[in-house]
Amino acid sequence: MSSSTRRAVLQALAAAAALGLRSSPAAQAQVKGQLTAGGIRKLSELRYVSGSRGGAQTLDLYLPALPSPKVAQAATAARPEGAAPAKGVPLLLFFHGGAWISGDKDQYGLLGLSLATQGFAVAIPNYRLAGSGGPAHPAQVQDAAQAVAWLRQHAAEHGIARDRIVVGGHSAGAYLAAMLAFAPEFLKAAGEKPEALCGFIGLEGIYDLQELATRFPSYREDFLVAAFGEPGPAWRRASPQYLAHGVQKPWLIIHSLQDELVDVDQSKRFQVALAASGVPVQYVVTPTGNHFGVVSQLALPLSPIAGQVSRFVRAVTEPL
Repeated sequence: MSSSTRRAVLQALAAAAALGLRSSPAAQAQVKGQLTAGGIRKLSELRYVSGSRGGAQTLDLYLPALPSPKVAQAATAARPEGAAPAKGVPLLLFFHGGAWISGDKDQYGLLGLSLATQGFAVAIPNYRLAGSGGPAHPAQVQDAAQAVAWLRQHAAEHGIARDRIVVGGHSAGAYLAAMLAFAPEFLKAAGEKPEALCGFIGLEGIYDLQELATRFPSYREDFLVAAFGEPGPAWRRASPQYLAHGVQKPWLIIHSLQDELVDVDQSKRFQVALAASGVPVQYVVTPTGNHFGVVSQLALPLSPIAGQVSRFVRAVTEPL
C-alpha cells in the first residue's frame, strides 16, 4: 500500500470502522432480534465527566438480560457450598480506535449488543480526540481513566459488579487500555488504580509509537504529531512497550497477520515484554482479517474472536 493510499485510509478510519462493525442488514437483524427476545438494555449518552459538554465524554452501556427465575434457581443450586453469590454481572469496558483523531462509540453498537448476549455488560465510551483543535495526549488517557472511575462508582445502580471489570480496545483503543494498566498515575488521578481491574484486552493494538512511525513513515504527519507532538523522548514515555509492567493482571492480545495498518510486531513485542515481566498473557495471531476485520468479528456472537474475548472476560472475572 502506498503512503498516499494509506493516508486516505487513515483519514477515513471512522467510516471504515462503521462499515465493518455495522455489518450486513441480516447480521443487524440477527442481533437486534436477540435484543428484543433477550431483553438486552441499552443506555445511551451517559456522561462520565460531570459538567462536560457535547458527546466526547459520554458512554453507551449495554446490559444483559436478567436471568429467569428458573435459571437463577439453577445457578444457585450449582454454586459451591459456602461460596457467596456474585453481586452483579461482569463488565467489558471497550475503547474504540481511530488513531486518536477519529472514531465514535456509535460505530460499535452492534459490537455492544452482540457481546452483551454473552451474559456480561459492555460499556463503549467516546473520548476527546486530538487534531482539528482537539486536545493531544494525555487527554485521551485521562478520559479513559475517568470512564473507569465513573463505571465503578455507578456499577451497583446498573447491576454491575464493580470488582469484575475488564478493560480493552481496538488499535488506539488498545493503547488506552495498556496505558491504564501500566501508567497508574492516570487512574490514581481519577481515584482508582489498575489493580482494581480484572484484566485487559488488546486487538490490533499500538504499543510503541516510534516503531509505528518507523514502519509507516506517513503516520508521523497523518496523526502521530497531532496526537503526541513532535517525536522525541516523550514518545517513548507515552509508549506502553517501555513502561514498567508491574501490574500482574491477565492480558488477551489478538492481532491479524493481514493487518495492513498496524503491523503484527506491535503486539508480538508487547506480548514478549509482558511475559518477561511475569504478566499472564494469551497471545492470539489470526491468519486472516484486515485491521478492521478482527474487531468486526466481535459484532458476530458466534465468531471465533467473539468467543475468545467472551471466554477471557468470564474467566478473569469469575468470583472467588
